[in-house]
Amino acid sequence: NSRLFSFILSCGTIKRESYHRFHTRTAAERVTSVLTKRLADTAEPFLGEDGRSRETVLWDASVAGFGLRVSPVGAKAFILKYRAGRGRDATLRKVTIGRYGSPHTVETARREARRLLGIVAAGGDPAGDKAEKRRDQRSGKATRGSVARACQEWLRRATRPATAPPQR
Repeated sequence: NSRLFSFILSCGTIKRESYHRFHTRTAAERVTSVLTKRLADTAEPFLGEDGRSRETVLWDASVAGFGLRVSPVGAKAFILKYRAGRGRDATLRKVTIGRYGSPHTVETARREARRLLGIVAAGGDPAGDKAEKRRDQRSGKATRGSVARACQEWLRRATRPATAPPQR
């Protein structure tokens, strides 16, 4: 924790007076600075008062709602928080953009966050769409049915039209 904070201070992203606020806030309210590759590489989960590591989110100052989530075991993923609808009464949503590393760098994830925010501004709901798609896939698998139908689907996708077996 102190290494990360010292690093952030050396980068000049937050002031020394912010130290107390930095360590007393919840994990979701911590560091707000421009995310860089160097900051993402050195990010690690914060230790709670009980000595256990906690989920940490490093928020990006350049794109509202965009951040890097660091899990208690150290896994890193880019997230986007937004409100689906208008105003404070709208539902707060969170969508995972992808894991840090291959294929997402800080810049590609930031671009994707801007794209998703554009969809939200147009009235869309990326997290809701993703959940709906997942629900449809689950219900489709449950009702799809027989092995014969699965084999036919596989043959349809795996063979070229010239070599496809004749349909009866």
